[in-house]
Amino acid sequence: MRRMKVWFPEFFTEAHRKPGEGDVLAEELRKFGIDCQLDLTEDCSFIFCGTIWRMNLVKEERQRFPDIPTIHYNWDLYPFQLIPMKTYRRATPDLWAPYLEEIATCRDIWVPSQCTVDRTREFVGRADSVVIKTSVRPWDYAKPVTGRYAVDVMRKYPDPNRDLAAESCVAMGIPIIETKTATPWEAFKTNIAESRFLISAQFEASTGGLTLMEGYWHGKPALISNSPRHGGIDYFGDRATYFQWDNPILCRKALLDMYDNTPVVDIDEARTWIMQEYSEYAMASRMAKRFWELYDESR
Repeated sequence: MRRMKVWFPEFFTEAHRKPGEGDVLAEELRKFGIDCQLDLTEDCSFIFCGTIWRMNLVKEERQRFPDIPTIHYNWDLYPFQLIPMKTYRRATPDLWAPYLEEIATCRDIWVPSQCTVDRTREFVGRADSVVIKTSVRPWDYAKPVTGRYAVDVMRKYPDPNRDLAAESCVAMGIPIIETKTATPWEAFKTNIAESRFLISAQFEASTGGLTLMEGYWHGKPALISNSPRHGGIDYFGDRATYFQWDNPILCRKALLDMYDNTPVVDIDEARTWIMQEYSEYAMASRMAKRFWELYDESR
């Protein structure tokens, strides 16, 4: 088997934040001939930066071997990060401006969904981003049950639909929990595993919220905005229920129908599908295919 070396700082991505998570991805990549390193050496074929939060480390280390091409995994580019607006304060401009410069000149840009391809074209001027869908790591729960409440899985960043799920559920008398991605871990697992269904109502979300997939593992159906900037469409396809993203009345109708006629998920089939499409092995396979394409192009 052919082999290449890649510097993958801390084996860290937005989907691999906890200790050991990225190690599993790196081990799966080795099965495809990609030997990931924690240190940059001159025999590396590529630098793979898995998140904006490792950009400065990459910029510093790359000075030692400036000819090694860099690949950036760009998880999202939202207007509130990049454009000053009267209605909200721009998020960390001293971080995002340099990041745009970095990905404008790197060898390759990987993104988690088509809507992120579109935003990269808009804000960076590059139309060549490659969709590499991420992995998810399902967790165990002793006995999931079908509860009486819905869960909004999204955090509260500036988005025209940020409060749509909660407001619509209240209007229809449907109990709802908003996790805001800040719920303690054990309580979070209970909230998901004992819910009735999950909601991702945002206008824009690069993956749609990977909690949707974690819930699907436990038989929780997903109600998703059909916005063209919602990456959940890429991940679920026809396995989710969709509502018209810019019509609150249709959102309420969809919510009521989900509550009264909750879709039944075949858990065994859902888990088989998730492992086929969104395991660490599946993500490594997608990454390796692109690594080797770039490698062969450089020869």
